[in-house]
Amino acid sequence: MPGPSCPAVLDEVYRVPNLFGVLRGVIDDNRANGFRTGQLLLLGSASLELTKSPKIYVRDTGLLRSLLEIGTMHDLRGHPSIGASFESLCIEALIDAAPANLRPYFFRTATGDEIDLVLVQAERPVIAIEAKLSTAPTLSPGFHRACDALGIPDRWLVTPDGGTAGYRLGGVEVVGLAQLVTRLRES
Repeated sequence: MPGPSCPAVLDEVYRVPNLFGVLRGVIDDNRANGFRTGQLLLLGSASLELTKSPKIYVRDTGLLRSLLEIGTMHDLRGHPSIGASFESLCIEALIDAAPANLRPYFFRTATGDEIDLVLVQAERPVIAIEAKLSTAPTLSPGFHRACDALGIPDRWLVTPDGGTAGYRLGGVEVVGLAQLVTRLRES
């Protein structure tokens, strides 16, 4: 579980009330190990437009798989949340690899256009990242609209490995997770 400098972000958390009991146990365990505050960022919305499609990111994929009762790789491969698990893994790895001057955000409009990870430098969004587990990834028009709305120049689509990377898809560079982690660490 992330510590004070790296909170787990749970958006629209009130829609999953059973999660609070599990989180309480995790928080108590972490407090016993020295973490006091900042472990979780719980978000919710009063806008009906925003509450129609909640997004929950559990950045700790071990915690995510535990909450979903996924015990083995075989279980994970057959689980409907495998894409979300990969997305969480990517976001955690990329946030960890990003230089300190890039701040991470999730972005979604009231109409549902979203970007999995936006990296912001000096209050300006500079990098948009979408994570897809597919070997033949596609991007939604909403990703492009959201990038255009924020004026983001660098747009990346992250895939599990470099095998499908190295090309552009609708103006977006397709890159393997390991490749992008390396790029961010070297920047």
